[in-house]
Amino acid sequence: MEIARAVAQALTLSPVRASILVDGSVQPDKEADKIIRVNREKTLYRARMAHHRADRRFIMNLIWKARRDRLEGRDEDAVWCLGRALHYVEDLCVATAPFGMSHDSREEAIGRHRVNENAIMGGIRNSLNSPHFVWRCLLSLRSKRDPEDALFQAAMYAAAISASVLGPVRPPRHLMHEIRGAKLAHWLIFLPLASALAAIFVYLAFTLQPFLVLAAPLLFLMTLLADRRYAYLRKEARWFGMEPREPATIISGLFRRSLR
Repeated sequence: MEIARAVAQALTLSPVRASILVDGSVQPDKEADKIIRVNREKTLYRARMAHHRADRRFIMNLIWKARRDRLEGRDEDAVWCLGRALHYVEDLCVATAPFGMSHDSREEAIGRHRVNENAIMGGIRNSLNSPHFVWRCLLSLRSKRDPEDALFQAAMYAAAISASVLGPVRPPRHLMHEIRGAKLAHWLIFLPLASALAAIFVYLAFTLQPFLVLAAPLLFLMTLLADRRYAYLRKEARWFGMEPREPATIISGLFRRSLR
């Protein structure tokens, strides 16, 4: 709660939004989130997530939700989701014994210390407006036994993530140029290469082994996924509400127009 309050103050949120951020940061303690798991019988079920062992992908989903709300102008919803994410960020910084033992006592020990202002300002100062930056922050979190170390780390990363999520909604000009160049390369290099390789496998299937035809679509997709730069920039573009149209989407659109 104190970290969320310090972050709200550093980011100069309005009193209403600061209150929502703080309320969101304590909500997981009142009502645990549910995640989908698979049991031994290979069936899906919803289970209560132990917040001191929160799945980083779940936290990232909350952050993506907060960012989408921010882009669409729903700032209250954005800070609510962000507050919930910050709760799990703080919990990941607190060391715990097997089966969750000692987690609560260490949280109480942390509560007896003040949030370090240098950690908050340092996190904001070094923040990048990027989903890849946020994900690297989540991967960098380590549980700390010392209360002051845990609080410093939690405050720094909470501030950095919050500054990224609530950062500018307009994409930087260089990103727009980079995504255009990557998209052009994707169309002119990777898409023709993927199509050619798939066609070769289809030909081999008819001339040698029929089962090779099954490898054609898989090879097509793997070749497209090999364009890592395009995939990286697409995620960056989504962070700013830009959705680059995929080849399949464009081709289907042209096909629909031709039928009119």
